[in-house]
Amino acid sequence: MLEGKARFACEDDETTFGPGGVVVFPPDKEHSTENVGDGDLVLEEVFSPGPDRLSKLAPERPQ
Repeated sequence: MLEGKARFACEDDETTFGPGGVVVFPPDKEHSTENVGDGDLVLEEVFSPGPDRLSKLAPERPQ
């Protein structure tokens, strides 16, 4: 988390973080992130495994 306040949920677990917070979601588990602050939410996402797995999950982008 870089700026703002967010609620993270994964299955039956839920937590709220502000700047400096870190959350790790288990692979293949449904999860969500919700802006619960008064301003913008700025966060950085890191995906592992990388792009090959994400390519299968993401819709194809028009060229």
